[in-house]
Amino acid sequence: MAHKAFVSSTFKDLKDHRMHVIRNLRRAGIDVNAMEDWPADSDEPKKFSQVRLNECAVCLLLVAFRRGFVPKGESRSITQLEYDAALKQGMDVLVFMLDDDAYWQAKFDEREKDPALKVWRTDLQERHGSELFTHDPSSIDLTGALGRWLEKKSAGQSELRKSERSDWPDGKSPYPGLLWFNEEYAPLFFGRDQEVDMLVNKMSEPGGRVLLVSGASGSGKSSLVAAGLWYVLKNGRLPESQQWKWCPVQPSEPSKAQSPFEALALGLKGAFRGRISISSGDLGAKLAGHETTIGKLLALHLDQGQELVVFIDQLEELFTQGFKNEDIKTFLEQLVMAAREKQNRFRVVATVRSEFTGRLVESEAVRQIFNAGYNYHLGPVSPRTLQDMIERPAQATGYVFEPQLVDIILRDAAQEPGSLPLVAYALEQLFKRRDKDKRTFTHDAYKAIGGVAGAIGMQADQVMDELAVDVPGAFDRVFSELVQLERGRPPLRKRPRLDTFIRNMAANQLIEALAGQDCRILVKGKEGAEEGAEATVEMAHEKLFVAWPKLKKWIDSSGTDLRLIDYEEESAIRWHELTQHLQEPWQQERVQAIQKALARFNKTASPCLEKLFHPQQIRIERLEIETLSHQERLQIGKKTRGVRRSATWSRPVPRRSTRYCMG
Repeated sequence: MAHKAFVSSTFKDLKDHRMHVIRNLRRAGIDVNAMEDWPADSDEPKKFSQVRLNECAVCLLLVAFRRGFVPKGESRSITQLEYDAALKQGMDVLVFMLDDDAYWQAKFDEREKDPALKVWRTDLQERHGSELFTHDPSSIDLTGALGRWLEKKSAGQSELRKSERSDWPDGKSPYPGLLWFNEEYAPLFFGRDQEVDMLVNKMSEPGGRVLLVSGASGSGKSSLVAAGLWYVLKNGRLPESQQWKWCPVQPSEPSKAQSPFEALALGLKGAFRGRISISSGDLGAKLAGHETTIGKLLALHLDQGQELVVFIDQLEELFTQGFKNEDIKTFLEQLVMAAREKQNRFRVVATVRSEFTGRLVESEAVRQIFNAGYNYHLGPVSPRTLQDMIERPAQATGYVFEPQLVDIILRDAAQEPGSLPLVAYALEQLFKRRDKDKRTFTHDAYKAIGGVAGAIGMQADQVMDELAVDVPGAFDRVFSELVQLERGRPPLRKRPRLDTFIRNMAANQLIEALAGQDCRILVKGKEGAEEGAEATVEMAHEKLFVAWPKLKKWIDSSGTDLRLIDYEEESAIRWHELTQHLQEPWQQERVQAIQKALARFNKTASPCLEKLFHPQQIRIERLEIETLSHQERLQIGKKTRGVRRSATWSRPVPRRSTRYCMG
């Protein structure tokens, strides 16, 4: 549940100071029961009300140079009675006191005529200590006192969460390995409390309905959102957030989507399972074509008090799936516009690799989000944070490390750039080799898995060595579909359908082995939650590109051919969509180079690319275009001299505007 705070003070003299405190508390995701929200808000209350303190966990007491209104028959003021009640309830009290030397309006200074004021201020200082402020409301700095209080509460909540996890399945690893922490692993996600608080603070602001989390590959962006942020929202960190629906989206799902709207539609169907009857393809087309809007759709399916949080993981995939630039621009604009309209009850949180932020800010809508401060950059983990990530999941599930083992892991991690995924995989392998009787992670097991640096390569190579002789030969075929290479950028993961390998038994056996429980460097999944969704496969993490020596060496030796295939596929699509100029069909030398690269990886050219392998046929088909000039017809005649006209001579071939050319 979200923390609830009570702000107590005299009113007229401290009105601006109160508002400063209340505003900053709410920005921090803390609910505030303030007298300003009560009907009689023009003056301080004339009687004490217990209701104001109900369910509050902390009282922030602001004391200037007056005690305030003292009810008839009482010796203490309303502010003092509220303070007394807070103590009686066992509530924590944070005291902020006006500096004795501060400038203050004389009409609000009662130090001379009210001796009880000095006694009270002295008592508060001795009992609680205090933070000082001046006539400037912004001089009240909540970060120190409130930060310490939140840290104390967080520690207490961690103990509570630990007891709630006592039923964590015995034999199930508390470390997800190369997979990111998701909703299932959220109770075991530690070390990122400060970062989660920052995200919640931004989401609590009026402009925080679209939030971007950027960072390097392997910095933990997906886990921070899917486990850390999701967990606190589910537990009511923001008002009514425990009722919000969570909608994960990846731009690369479904794998053959023609626009990012299909990925959004797939996620929406999963969030409202069984309530959206049309297919994700049809829904995506309606959203892209403005036949319906996100707001209209949510009005039909959200319950009262609910909001929808769309979590777009790996937003950089917008630029790696071959989507048209216009579709990407429209998609981003629609997301931002829909989220900004509060009545739509729609929010967006997205993660993106740092090197793609330049592409994102080409969109004016996204650029405004960056400029307004709603991009949170996640840096590398500190040693202290990494220690929490290592130790606390084990403690929460009843496991221990042998003495000094955690120190060794931390030391080894410091030697490896971007070490977080390496540590995560090593911990998963360490769990598999644990001393089950003593529930202990041992030095011997750590050495056996190859430590932080060697765990991935050693395990993957061991699995490969145990396969039948012909299976490793499918390495080219499998990884040419799983890896995408672009000039000037690090490698990227792709998510092909499993039926891509349907006729290749060795490829299927290799995938099964590398995705099995003993290895888990590949991940099999499905394109969404719809019945009949296609099965997919992908690499578990980008860190594999450098952490597995065999794969790194393969990328270095295969990069030229893979980049050639991807580049020429894109060129073929652009030729079909944009120009189809007669001068452009390729020369035989170029065709042979592409076909050689395709043969190396046992890949099949797309229909668009295949068509450009036969330039003479294209030229013959062009003769059927009525508007072709005489000069162009003569040019075709020269280039096709001696070529036998095919059966398609008399059948005109229509221009195609779809991304997937059918030939």
